[in-house]
Amino acid sequence: MARGRAWLWAAVWTALALGACAQRPLACEIVCCDLMPHCSNATSMSCDCPNSHEMRLREGSIPKTVKYVHISNARTVVIGRNLIYALYALRDLVIMDVDSVDVHSDGLAQSAASSLQQLRLERVHTVELRRESLSGTWRGDAVITLHRVKYLRLGGLAFHFSGVLPGPRVVLDLVGDLHAERHAFKATIGHLSLVNVTMRVCRPDTFRGEITSLELLGCRLDSLESGCLRAEEGWRRVAVRACRLGAVRRRALSGPVDAVLLEASTVDVMHEGALQLQVDRLELQRVDVAEMGPRALNVTACTSVRLVESRVALLRALALAAVRLSNCEHSDVHPFTVHLLHVGDAENGSLAVHADLPAAAVNWDSLMLDADCSCQAAELARQLVAGGSTAPLTDTQRELAEHVSRSGYCRDEHGGAERLADAATACRSASGGAVSLDQDVVFYGVLPVPAQDSRKCSVTDL
Repeated sequence: MARGRAWLWAAVWTALALGACAQRPLACEIVCCDLMPHCSNATSMSCDCPNSHEMRLREGSIPKTVKYVHISNARTVVIGRNLIYALYALRDLVIMDVDSVDVHSDGLAQSAASSLQQLRLERVHTVELRRESLSGTWRGDAVITLHRVKYLRLGGLAFHFSGVLPGPRVVLDLVGDLHAERHAFKATIGHLSLVNVTMRVCRPDTFRGEITSLELLGCRLDSLESGCLRAEEGWRRVAVRACRLGAVRRRALSGPVDAVLLEASTVDVMHEGALQLQVDRLELQRVDVAEMGPRALNVTACTSVRLVESRVALLRALALAAVRLSNCEHSDVHPFTVHLLHVGDAENGSLAVHADLPAAAVNWDSLMLDADCSCQAAELARQLVAGGSTAPLTDTQRELAEHVSRSGYCRDEHGGAERLADAATACRSASGGAVSLDQDVVFYGVLPVPAQDSRKCSVTDL
């Protein structure tokens, strides 16, 4: 009888031992992973796996007591559903120096009780974030960083989480090729920063969600399709700096944003209605645009619109005619300012403004035109403001044409800059006549000038 009872107790202990082993987290069995101080109550997990072909992690793979996870040198890391959802103690998750990371749906889902402050994927050849890879409820002070990734694939709703406003910070840095499906960033994000990222196509609704601040720095976007950025209520700032933009399609950037800045960047073409925004402030500074189409800036501003220290190779008719000022209290003396703008080819009517915009709100300051000075300088100012119409100028058009004449510059015979008004005055003095901005007659041919005056007064068809 005693021997029978001993056998029974041995069987029980064996079963308990096997059960305990069965409950051990998978990470405890991975040879290349160190869990400190030991598996049952580990606070850190460090995996250096140069000989690992594939590391698959899923819910229950990591001990719940772990605070820090660092994985490196694995060939492939696959993150299954709810890997970190119940890891309430986890603060840092870093994966670096691996060939590929594949995150399945809800693989990086968070709960409201989460402590995660840093998620970092660094020096990875290929990262794929599938639909709703990052989901659940994220802390507002969390930082999500993808650094030095050659190929980044974002499925629809890849970033699809909520959280306490303004939301976590998301940084994509040094990404060689970003492919993002629609709604890739539809999440509560405090600050979304793309730094040195190449993106061939920005598809509709790529940037759409509760994004407080969006920054693009040193990026290349070959094509911005309609709806690439759809701001919603709560967007505070969009800044594009030192970027190379290709074709900016109609309504590529739309919606309400407090402040929009495009700085030190190049743009191949802004199509008609490329920017359809409601803003407090819009500023284009040190921007080089190959072509700005009709009504490219379809913007309603509360405080100011500024186009400064920039160049437009081809300024189409009515390019600026859709800029409007809303019924706000303007703190700026001239809410709509164009300062130090160099225009290569300006079509008739390219400086026309919206019919509801008063001349007092506009300031054309130091407008440089790639046009030879001639006796038709005054007529040039008229045509830039009013187009080819021969109808008498409105009061606003007359004021603006006079302003352009005073602050606009053409090329003199030595290649220098000369004010349009000075060129017209010199011609009037030489010819003994006067040129009015209201004249309906366009002179063609050569105006009579005294023989001793060497100024070129031949009239070109402007």
